[in-house]
Amino acid sequence: MKIVDNPRRDINVPAIEEMRLAGLGGVRRSGPAELTVDAGPPGPDDGPVPSGTASPVISPRIFATPEVSVELGAVQQLARLARLDALTQGQAEALRRAGQPELAARYERVRVVDVVGTPDLHRGDAGVAIGTVLGVDGAVMPLGPGPDIGCGMRLITTDLTPADLDLPALAERLRADLFLGRRDIALSRSQRLALLTEGLMGLFDAEDTRRGSGAAATSGSLWAQFDRDETDWELDHCVDQGSLPGDPGLFMDDFVPATRDPITGTIGRGNHFLELQEVVEVVDRATAYAWDVREGQVVATIHTGSRGLGRAVGAHYRDRARASHPAGLRHPAMETYLLPTGGDPAEPTLGDRYLRAMGAAGNFAYANRFFLGLIVRKNLRLQRPGATTRLLYDMPHNFVAVERHQGRAVTVHRKGATRSFGPTAMSLAGTVQASTGQPLIVPGSMGAASWLLAGVDGNEHALMSACHGAGRAKTRGRMGGLSDREFDASLQGTLLVYPGLERPKGEAPDAYKPIGPIIDSVVAAGLARLVARLRPLLTCKE
Repeated sequence: MKIVDNPRRDINVPAIEEMRLAGLGGVRRSGPAELTVDAGPPGPDDGPVPSGTASPVISPRIFATPEVSVELGAVQQLARLARLDALTQGQAEALRRAGQPELAARYERVRVVDVVGTPDLHRGDAGVAIGTVLGVDGAVMPLGPGPDIGCGMRLITTDLTPADLDLPALAERLRADLFLGRRDIALSRSQRLALLTEGLMGLFDAEDTRRGSGAAATSGSLWAQFDRDETDWELDHCVDQGSLPGDPGLFMDDFVPATRDPITGTIGRGNHFLELQEVVEVVDRATAYAWDVREGQVVATIHTGSRGLGRAVGAHYRDRARASHPAGLRHPAMETYLLPTGGDPAEPTLGDRYLRAMGAAGNFAYANRFFLGLIVRKNLRLQRPGATTRLLYDMPHNFVAVERHQGRAVTVHRKGATRSFGPTAMSLAGTVQASTGQPLIVPGSMGAASWLLAGVDGNEHALMSACHGAGRAKTRGRMGGLSDREFDASLQGTLLVYPGLERPKGEAPDAYKPIGPIIDSVVAAGLARLVARLRPLLTCKE
């Protein structure tokens, strides 16, 4: 692995295993696809650190082969997270002096369990690199999963081949639905409440959904594409059944009472997309068969999140954490506040409240991808009546979940990292993934392959996690210098659908790392295994 000290200049720092990097004790290669970071002792830049605090016990690990480059800034962000124990002990001391012994005791019990960087690691905002997996015992970090809480991937299989599609005509229909306001998604106030508080399970069980979906839907409504017989299948093929305990009242005064809004069933800007792809290679035929995946098949992948709700949750609880910080005590660097969890249900802690507010945003993200899937189904059936589409899996990669690791309950923060559970994982018991492991959807850029992987047993060393994509290599601003001809050529034949006249050059293929070394690192590090390779046919980006 090469360390890049500035993505704008691409300066490689050589001999990384022997380097003593600024703010770090050092980095050494500990395996063919693994590096270990000596986070070094906490310093004044970390926040309120008690005097005499020793170096952290945790040594972050980055899973990457020598062919993968990672920014120095991202490595430093991992190291700072490993030093958070010193921060919480400083807060505990201050709270005891302030006469708050019960809250001080909660902070004293907080421990960082592990810090991991996936192969697509790159510097992120709010002090947390994208591609970070952070395990904490007894607390949650409001900005830990990133601003777009619940952002994730949904993959839908079809019974179509590329020959069945008229891509230019399909592109125009999708452009109208996604960007020109033609989609018709009716949601009553009761449906919205059920969705935000109980996720897909609540949405599907709502009275207005039962009365107005399938054959009972009004003409033109997207609900006409949903068959209630699919309810159990949809839920069983989402992480946590797409249904989390949520409370939107913990971060917003009201939810939109209107029956239609401008964000449900939308992609969003940045690296989000809706893409039609062809399965061009099957590596694991047994798993592919179990998932109904075959060469020559058209599939749809959807990458989007909570469309502003997650940002509202993170900002609200960052502000609450800032306000509750002990007076006179230095605030943590980059606002990496930890909020203790585990309070009494009748008197939840601030961290407990955050988790329920986060659940509401995560529920919206699941529903957003669900409705986008119905838009795909509608438009494919306009080209071939009766076309079959079916959910393979829906999984978030910006989220916080309480999981069992190292024999205890751990609050696992994943920011730009996906869960990678093998067949024996407890949460897969009784599901269709119990024999294959959890599906992972790892997209490349618009002009590159994406991969379908399967989770494996024995990846506890990575907190049972893997990467969420190729990882950004160049800033959006830097990509703006591309000419239209250069940008179009970089798509390598992929048909691009976008709302206006300006091409989304910030998302050009060259802005991202090559997907091959990223996937090689995932496999070499034992994080997941290959199932199938996909190539892009049509990409919709806002």
